[in-house]
Amino acid sequence: MSSIQRVAVSTQVAVVGFVAGVFNRLGDREKGQSSAEYAGIIIVAVTLVGLLIAAATTWGGSITTLISNKIAELG
Repeated sequence: MSSIQRVAVSTQVAVVGFVAGVFNRLGDREKGQSSAEYAGIIIVAVTLVGLLIAAATTWGGSITTLISNKIAELG
């Protein structure tokens, strides 16, 4: 094997190794992505529940006042 062929083969091996490494790293990027998506959904759900509780507390006070006033009118 001539020196040019040895250089060509070693270059080819290096390039193939580099490309294989790049594809392995790209494939690992999405590892754990589902966990992040689930965490985002949980955060949104907790926020919505918190808003509903806050709204219900406000509405609850208004409804209690309205009922108390109607009972006072009757009595």
